[in-house]
Amino acid sequence: MKAIFAQTTGGIALTDLDGSFVTVNQRYCEIVGYSEPELLKMRMQDITHPEDLPGNLAQFHRMVETGSSFDIEKRYIRRDGTLVWVSNSVSVIRSDSGKITQAVTVTIDVTERKRAQEEVRQLAAIIASSDDAIISIDLGMNIRSWNRGAEKLYGYSAEEAIGSPATIILPTDIVDEENIIIDSIKAGGHVQPHETRRRHKNGTVVHV
Repeated sequence: MKAIFAQTTGGIALTDLDGSFVTVNQRYCEIVGYSEPELLKMRMQDITHPEDLPGNLAQFHRMVETGSSFDIEKRYIRRDGTLVWVSNSVSVIRSDSGKITQAVTVTIDVTERKRAQEEVRQLAAIIASSDDAIISIDLGMNIRSWNRGAEKLYGYSAEEAIGSPATIILPTDIVDEENIIIDSIKAGGHVQPHETRRRHKNGTVVHV
């Protein structure tokens, strides 16, 4: 057990059934910002974000009752007051008689992934609410996203447009031109901003 604690790249914490730390490895200390002696005077509840604690405790108590392990993503409050997002895999430890006596948690720091997800969410919200027409088209010339600005400019709802071929907004005389652009992108090329024409749902030409 000591060898596993020392060599693993993940944080490991052993707790008793009320959440008190029994032993932790160095990586766990690095993740939560406390030394081992400090943690051994604390409980898991002491470093868990208050908003995440009820759900965490509910799953922990269910595990103690049933013996079933669980996974959870939650926030720890580090010693310096900063937050760290973690992915925890929690399992029971049994005595020789089969009685559940302790729990072991393997902890991975996922703060950067969470931050990236939040940035993507914020960007998606900006795109969705923008008055500028923003659409995405895959290399097969099919529409994959369609924001509110595109609905206003081209007359198609998102439900109508997404999944449809991009040709629904292309005047027939420039379809070949768009195919050339797609071929350039497939080859790793970059498309410079340019003025062109599009077709509204009602058939009128839109200059963009």
